[in-house]
Amino acid sequence: MNRKELIESLTTEELQKAYDEKMNSLKTVETFSEDDFWKIIDEMNYREDLNYERIRKNLIDLKYGNKQTIKEFRNIFSNLYSKLENNMDKQIEENDLDYEKIIGLGDSGLSDLLSHIIGIGKIDYYKNFNDVKELSKHANGKFGSVDGYSESFNYIFS
Repeated sequence: MNRKELIESLTTEELQKAYDEKMNSLKTVETFSEDDFWKIIDEMNYREDLNYERIRKNLIDLKYGNKQTIKEFRNIFSNLYSKLENNMDKQIEENDLDYEKIIGLGDSGLSDLLSHIIGIGKIDYYKNFNDVKELSKHANGKFGSVDGYSESFNYIFS
């Protein structure tokens, strides 16, 4: 049986399955991980000057990858942001703390704070993630400084 006869003898489902298997075997799957995210954060070095415009330009210039990479970068950012916010709320509730005394920021300020914590890097992120009092130090620190918080790392996506 030649190739043409073989193909004609297959059902549509068999042809589709064979095609899908071939296409899947040809794909080179590159996954963008949280480690990749933190590597980019380190390379961008936001903590050096707190300049989100410079960081945004790096992303716009696709210095760190293609549009899919930027989308995945943003998804990881959003996930880390949500985790940080939820863990902050949990610690405040579990320890019967007063949000106004510990953090005391409105929605916009809190967004700036949490985004800043992500922007200054993995070590600071997990330090603040694990201890709401560390987050409080940033919330009450000098605005526009690494030890405080700055407006707003998440503007890199604008």
